[in-house]
Amino acid sequence: MRYKYLLFDLDGTLVQSEFGIVESAMYAFEKLGEEVPDKEVLMKFIGPPLFYSFHEIGGLSREKSEQAVSLYRSYYEKGAYKKAPVYEGMERVLHLLEKAGCVPIVVTGKITSMAKQVMENAEIIDHFAGIFGPKPDEKLPRKADLIRFAMSALHIEEPDNTIMIGDRIFDIEGANEVGIDSVGCVYGYGTRDELANAGATHLVYNPYELLSIVRGE
Repeated sequence: MRYKYLLFDLDGTLVQSEFGIVESAMYAFEKLGEEVPDKEVLMKFIGPPLFYSFHEIGGLSREKSEQAVSLYRSYYEKGAYKKAPVYEGMERVLHLLEKAGCVPIVVTGKITSMAKQVMENAEIIDHFAGIFGPKPDEKLPRKADLIRFAMSALHIEEPDNTIMIGDRIFDIEGANEVGIDSVGCVYGYGTRDELANAGATHLVYNPYELLSIVRGE
């Protein structure tokens, strides 16, 4: 195996999470009495930290962005998190990777408790050796810091056989900063150009292509 430790992003990489995320963001804007952005804008909320999404993408003030994050989370936790089906083929891929001796790990910008809820509902949580996300009060978590924390917590001292797998620029840039290889998942919410320009080591267009990359084929 070329890579042993596989750091997976969650939204847009393991699960197709746009449905619950967009719905929760719309709720937050509505409760604040703000104009709800169109879906094209709301889709950009998938990947960045929530505070960044509401403030930088949604155009809310810092104060209202904090309120929006709380509203979003309260709505999401009530059931919107369930609207995140696993990408076709992903569960089979995870099974094969584990069987081959790989160690799948989740490193996500979603707070850990929410990530666990999503993964439990999608029935994939048992495939992973750990789930690492920011604390609830972290406004602007950095992917590189989350990767470092996960590697430290699991005593991963072999960057050459560790790889970050994600669908947005944040995943690729985080991997580059830490000094590990990366896979850009074009089937998710980032474009091929976004991922390639960020410096992804590999690109995949469906989950099954991960197998040959991890094997070094």
